[in-house]
Amino acid sequence: MNFQWPRFTPFKTVNDIEKRFTYENFSKCLVDGRSQFKIVVIDDETFTPIENLRRNNYDIVHMPDIHSIDALSKFNIVLCDLNGVGVSLNPTLQGAHIIAEIKKSYPEKIVVAYTGGGFQQDMIERSIQASDYFLRKDANVEEWCERLDTAISDLANPAIVWKKLRHRLLDAGLTPYKLAVVEDLFVEKTLHGRPFSLSDLDTYASRFEINGTAKAILKKAVIDVGFEIAKEYIKG
Repeated sequence: MNFQWPRFTPFKTVNDIEKRFTYENFSKCLVDGRSQFKIVVIDDETFTPIENLRRNNYDIVHMPDIHSIDALSKFNIVLCDLNGVGVSLNPTLQGAHIIAEIKKSYPEKIVVAYTGGGFQQDMIERSIQASDYFLRKDANVEEWCERLDTAISDLANPAIVWKKLRHRLLDAGLTPYKLAVVEDLFVEKTLHGRPFSLSDLDTYASRFEINGTAKAILKKAVIDVGFEIAKEYIKG
């Protein structure tokens, strides 16, 4: 094991990002940044709000159903009906099964569950717990916009992204010290408007002996998260 000299300078944490993040301006930029995030709706019926949402600058497509969770790999946000979808994957749980599998395979994605009714209450409650947000299918366009903007904010805000990663990295066997080291680099880069790159990840993974599982989690986050629109709203 390589010897590490004690570090006397405090590690930076995502709290440093939050202190210098101009949330009001960031909120205003979300409208212009909506189209940077790919959204999919999984619904075997017509999704009525879709055209209005597209007119509001959301990049959103409709899939009547999926037969593999991997079909969702390129999307940042998934809106999933609970009824009539995922039947080929699990005819009993249907949409609830899709949501659970998304969170297993792609935990970095934001999932919004919705239903128009006619689904067992225990399944609805299970889906609400598994998903990030829940909404009624007959919600108006303003409610859908509010929910989608919240989802985009979660994906675009580097502090929120990292806080979600912390638990997964610790569960993957990353020690608290190694987590602090990588978080320090992530915060330093973010505060200066520079990306946390795959080459940075490779360097630190080698230097601090980060295990393969934790490295895979970090690599997926580096590739998939979309907080580019947040950078100019961090006070220099």
